[in-house]
Amino acid sequence: MVHIPYKGSTPGIAGLLGGEVSLMFANLTDIGAQIRGGKVKPLAVTTSKRAPSLPEVPTMEEAGVPDFDISSWFGLLAPAGTPAPIVSRLHAEAVKVLARDDVKSTLGAQGLDVRSSTPAEFAAHIKSEIARFTKIAKAAGIKAE
Repeated sequence: MVHIPYKGSTPGIAGLLGGEVSLMFANLTDIGAQIRGGKVKPLAVTTSKRAPSLPEVPTMEEAGVPDFDISSWFGLLAPAGTPAPIVSRLHAEAVKVLARDDVKSTLGAQGLDVRSSTPAEFAAHIKSEIARFTKIAKAAGIKAE
């Protein structure tokens, strides 16, 4: 496989649809419409479990690629030094919104798995992801350019 760098998913999807590339890794939120429209065929999901919005699509492990578990995630961040009461209020309000059925339904339809965590849990997740991908990059000999 040869890596073809695009400046974002939109031009990458255009490259896939236009035949410039034969495959790509994309977030379901970005390429879901093309999947539903039959323009592209999903080969596998990169998470350890099948996507609820694409239950017929195997995981990479099921497709024969062992130990492959990569997921995208989104989070709400505030500038460093934001006072704790403001962080607490933002967190509480975000949790309320994410718990709404209409929000869960809308985000779920886009292929997102809605979860909330505490600010401390999210900070620990970010830290663990940095460590995980640093290890992967070093093992692959990838260097920053």
